[in-house]
Amino acid sequence: MRPDKDTIQRSFARAADTYDRSSALQKEVASDLARCVETLVGSPDFGHPAFERAGLDRMLTEVRLSARTEKVLDVGCGTGNLVAELKKVCRRARVYASDIALPMLLKARENRAEATLVASDCESLPFASSSFDMVTSSLTYQWAASLTAAFREAERVLRPGGLFVFSTLGPSTLNELRASYKEARASSKASSLMEFKKMDEVSEELSGAGLELISLESLPVFKRYADLRELLRTLKNIGASPPLDRNRGLSVGSVLKEAGRVYAGKFPAPGGDGIIATYEVIFTAARCKRTPG
Repeated sequence: MRPDKDTIQRSFARAADTYDRSSALQKEVASDLARCVETLVGSPDFGHPAFERAGLDRMLTEVRLSARTEKVLDVGCGTGNLVAELKKVCRRARVYASDIALPMLLKARENRAEATLVASDCESLPFASSSFDMVTSSLTYQWAASLTAAFREAERVLRPGGLFVFSTLGPSTLNELRASYKEARASSKASSLMEFKKMDEVSEELSGAGLELISLESLPVFKRYADLRELLRTLKNIGASPPLDRNRGLSVGSVLKEAGRVYAGKFPAPGGDGIIATYEVIFTAARCKRTPG
């Protein structure tokens, strides 16, 4: 199930005030993505596991020689986690940040995000073509109604040779929650969970948008929660509740109780204290293949 844009916008707008206290995963991934950026445009000795694999050395050297980061766009900036990290890596860059939810941008301003803030949808960016040296995004593109349109917009606003560095969620995300709902016979709940793109699908979308793949790596991130209620509360607090319900909410009656029982029994956290949830984070780097002129 994929929620419509209005639903996504409303959900993230409502979550602006609760996002920062529940976004441990988002902060961790933003920090990791900034390390990926550093690997691409900074010191060769500063690496990230997502980009440390055989065959990348030549490509990274080539990218570094042509890279510049004078003007950067962060798509789906939320409350400004990645903006803060980017300013540490690209100290001289002028950073722009966009988000579909205005309250998120207001919270980013409150957090003193060092960026020009713009309200916009990732599939329709209000910037001229070839405006940016680099486009970044952390855990945003899984929400796009059309990944093709979103990637084409990123390619359009990049200068020729510009870098596109982002993270998104893969299909193993919240697999414990899916399994628990299915076993609890809450089929409507399980089927309403959002389906995330596979790595090969992301790669195909990038190529179709005119972007040259540099690196595409999937890393699992595990988070501990006290119980199912805390997991669902966290998802709601960060604005991720639209794909998990059908206008009714998840925390209702016997379904929640039974799913929670199954979850605790099948997916306990190490040591038995709470439950574990998997997030498959796909780290991606690509380059605009368009030639100047």
